[in-house]
Amino acid sequence: MILQYKTNRWHLDEAKKIEITKIILDTITEIANFKVTEDSVSRWNVGTDLSDLGVGPYHIKDIIKSFGYKEDSFSDNGWEMDYWFHFQHPDHSFPPLCLSGTAIIHEMYLHGEDEDYETYEEREEKLKNDPELQNLIKQSMDIINETDKLLKEYDNE
Repeated sequence: MILQYKTNRWHLDEAKKIEITKIILDTITEIANFKVTEDSVSRWNVGTDLSDLGVGPYHIKDIIKSFGYKEDSFSDNGWEMDYWFHFQHPDHSFPPLCLSGTAIIHEMYLHGEDEDYETYEEREEKLKNDPELQNLIKQSMDIINETDKLLKEYDNE
């Protein structure tokens, strides 16, 4: 086996970071927009499987923190190598998040928290009216579009 061709989970290139960032933003939106009712499942069951994306939990944690989230707590059960990272955003119009998984078979999930019964309707309005955030979203979308264009050009060569 030639090791230099192997995917490296320690180094996250810019294209992969943009791809993962978009997935995380989409997941946060899905969690925030999920309506919790007496008959529905909790936000713990709303999320995204990140297991096979070629990144580790520390990359995901760094991206989540880049959105302003603070790591609330970390726990594991040791011998099975399961982990749970909990995140709270100081602006409560963003839902709490949990990154959980198991290192033994590398499963990793980003999802909402079980006891989260808030509504986040004001979040959408705030996002629309925040010029700094709108500029950041526009810049991110420009980078994503440029990366997609470069990848398509590369595939056509």
